[in-house]
Amino acid sequence: MAIRINYNPMSVFTHANLNRADRAMSQVLERLSSGERLQRSADDPAGLVIANAVRFHRAGVNQARANAEEAVTVLQTAEGGMEQIAEVLRRLRTLAVAALNQATADPAQLAALQQELDNGVRSITTIADGTTYAGSPLLSGALKDITLSAEAQKRYHSLRPDWTKLPGGIQDGSQLTIGPASGTLSKPQVTHAFAPNTPPSAAATTSSGTLTVSGPLGSVALSIAAGTSIQAVVSLINANRGITGVAAAYDQATGALRVESTHYGNSPLSLTSAGLGGLLAGPVIPAVNRTLTVSFIDGAGNPQTVTLTQDPASPGGLEFVNLGGGPEAAPPYSVYTPGALRLRLRDTSDGSVGSTIAPAPAPVTASRIGTTAFQTGALASQRVVLELPDLRAGALGHSAGLAGSGFASLADLVSDPTGVPPYAGAFLAGDANTALQLIDAALAEVNRARGAAGALQGNTIERVLDALQVSSINLHAFEGVLRDADMAREAAEYARVQVLMQAATAMLAQANQVPQRMLELLR
Repeated sequence: MAIRINYNPMSVFTHANLNRADRAMSQVLERLSSGERLQRSADDPAGLVIANAVRFHRAGVNQARANAEEAVTVLQTAEGGMEQIAEVLRRLRTLAVAALNQATADPAQLAALQQELDNGVRSITTIADGTTYAGSPLLSGALKDITLSAEAQKRYHSLRPDWTKLPGGIQDGSQLTIGPASGTLSKPQVTHAFAPNTPPSAAATTSSGTLTVSGPLGSVALSIAAGTSIQAVVSLINANRGITGVAAAYDQATGALRVESTHYGNSPLSLTSAGLGGLLAGPVIPAVNRTLTVSFIDGAGNPQTVTLTQDPASPGGLEFVNLGGGPEAAPPYSVYTPGALRLRLRDTSDGSVGSTIAPAPAPVTASRIGTTAFQTGALASQRVVLELPDLRAGALGHSAGLAGSGFASLADLVSDPTGVPPYAGAFLAGDANTALQLIDAALAEVNRARGAAGALQGNTIERVLDALQVSSINLHAFEGVLRDADMAREAAEYARVQVLMQAATAMLAQANQVPQRMLELLR
């Protein structure tokens, strides 16, 4: 055979086999030391994709399980508050039965019963307001809200009911319709006219004096020196915007110096100019408080329409509230009382001085479906809506149907010496029988709320919690099948690769000896 010293193919081939054995040994040692079959995507690309998908889903399942456990805690917290309210109502019912025993009741006893009734009714509201979880109220109606449609959310921020002022209620699951506002929303303003194209650096006044600016937030007196420029006056007013709620801007093209409230609607605005040569001494042009209607189905299934009026005293003047009750023309109102519904607009303007908000061009809808939900699954659709009614005294007893006679809720049983006319209280005024009806209705409402919360916890949340536990175990096992190494198999592979490495090493040594034969020819 030919003998060469420059190239030894036997050594090269043997070295290649040794490298392959070395790589196999490295992989086997990684699997044995880590216990994982998949170290990198090259090990099993398809298997790694599936294993990672399972891992990510299992992480979501574990978090959903934590959410479900927290949901149980929330419901148990609410249950504790409802139990205490029920205990107070049980005592109030006993008082009502005692007050109905007219044969032996005397004024002193009735006064004592009335005092305890007043305290008990107030304590119900205190318990409801104090039953919170992570700072969020549970029993004051915040979890029984109204959901705006996607189109409505473009124009409005929220539609909030005050259930203590809705004795007729709103039918669960029903649709509400919000009509367009009666006109464009604007702000009150005062304008001072300079000559068109007057530069902002021009003097606003040739004399010194004081400009008192009063707006929806407060009032401030601004000292203005003679020769102060128009732009400096604008800057001075805007610098106090957070104190007064008044802003200013100057349009050089028209020469108009405009000062306006930062609140929409006819909010307070006053400018008093002293010694400034009539600067901004013109009349205030008021804005108009707009109106719109909200139509809904009450708890009895009857259609109702409420007129809401813009409230300039609200933040930014962006809220509408009903100023009247109904459907009766005068109190007592059986379905809604003033302040029952509050609608907040989104500020779709650019925020500049002179900007306005155009009303929605067409009616938009909302629905009496709650939005507060627990995420109880790893998928977006796996949610459980949590609704708890308003259990404050002013919202309990509505189902008695006595609002038309002036007894809409438990709050109407309390003595009110400052009322018009003054009210001595249900027991002292001879309304103990009405009180008993309201208390029985309130007890039934609380019991229904407790039953609904218990059913949600026992039949839904806890069952979901059990299912999530099983799902997490199964997903973990499935991921182990894909990702974990078979230690027995890897041990056998280790023994095989070790023999290959030893054989390759030995043969490499032999192959390296072949060129040594050339030395024998050269001797």
